[in-house]
Amino acid sequence: MIPVRGGTNRLDVRQDFENSVDLVGSTTLPGLFYGVVLSLYCLCVCSLYQSRSQKPHLRQHIIFSLVHATILTILATIYLALLTRASQISYIDNKDYPGGPAVFKQDVLHSIPIYFLCITMSFILGVLTLVVQIWRLWVIWSGTRYARTIKIISIVLFSAFIAFGTTSITIWSLPKNPLSSAASAVVTIGSYALGFANTVFVTLLVSMRLIIVRRRHLKLMGPSEVTQQYIDIVTVLIESYALECVWSIVTIVLVSANYNPVNMLFNQCENLVRIIAYFLVLYRISRGSAWTPQTEQHMTSLCWNREISSSSTQTVTEHV
Repeated sequence: MIPVRGGTNRLDVRQDFENSVDLVGSTTLPGLFYGVVLSLYCLCVCSLYQSRSQKPHLRQHIIFSLVHATILTILATIYLALLTRASQISYIDNKDYPGGPAVFKQDVLHSIPIYFLCITMSFILGVLTLVVQIWRLWVIWSGTRYARTIKIISIVLFSAFIAFGTTSITIWSLPKNPLSSAASAVVTIGSYALGFANTVFVTLLVSMRLIIVRRRHLKLMGPSEVTQQYIDIVTVLIESYALECVWSIVTIVLVSANYNPVNMLFNQCENLVRIIAYFLVLYRISRGSAWTPQTEQHMTSLCWNREISSSSTQTVTEHV
């Protein structure tokens, strides 16, 4: 074995590690999650299309869900293409940059338009998924005395997410960062944290509302299949958004610790994970039930539009 100087060898190993991890986080992982997004999109389209003829009174909501899911998938495709192009610029066009392609991405890529397009597209994906979650929350709590308070809180959280997100995009796409490193980190972490806070806020309040209505139903009608359906929906929401919440927490921790390039494994895929969570809810609820503002007024049936046919099979419905 030919001896090598330890310092140089360790430096080369570290650079190779950073480059390999960053490359996987920029290409392989986004491609993997995009494949999941595309598969879930196809399942959602099939379910919603079948329900269109079976539920004519929900036609507008079904069309909206189809259009929204299609827009998300198209934007996710564009986002993946932008990430691929950015990786090509870093790892092929500038492979000999001092320190390696990963250093090029940190030092130079942010001044190239492709970087601005990447982070802008990612932000738009986050906004479009959060908007639907908030709208669902408003529908669930509409007609209650807490509706206005919940709307105000959700608007404040969402507005803060928009503000921090646009600020983060602006400062990281400028040739020279006008803020200090600490201030820039606060803005970036704030953007991730507010996205996480919005998701947790919506999921908890929707689950709380369903549990409250279930308890009232139990008092009026006693245990029944309908009361179990409320818990089923809560389970669907928690299971679907669990991955997104865990992913967001890990991203926030890594960004806070400034642990590059491992955080690149997470932050570039965060909004793809958010789309996956949304599609999981859309698909699973469309196969079982949906919620309307009149649900609490009709306590003898679950108005997330769950129907059981004469052969005891579930029809496909959607109102989210």
